[in-house]
Amino acid sequence: MNVYILGGLKRLEKEYKRVGKKHGCKTRVLNTHCTNCNKCLKDSDAVIFMVDNASHKMVQSAKQTCKKNNIPMIFTDKASVNSLDSVISCMANRKNNLTACSI
Repeated sequence: MNVYILGGLKRLEKEYKRVGKKHGCKTRVLNTHCTNCNKCLKDSDAVIFMVDNASHKMVQSAKQTCKKNNIPMIFTDKASVNSLDSVISCMANRKNNLTACSI
């Protein structure tokens, strides 16, 4: 499963990837808005938004891309490794209903 994390803390990027790997996910972290973000998101199975540490422009752009391509969006208001672990573990348990994993 390809999962993109939007936002979060730069210093925890390795930890976010480790948590994804633990649950069998290929995890990519986007901390800043980039010009080809929308192309990258089209290949994902889900996008996790760490709302408190993401730019407004990046979130709006990613939400539009997710809606156009029917990509599940999961929102969390915390950038901690523990909250990400609980979100990804919920995703692993609910493969058919990923949007129910928002924290």
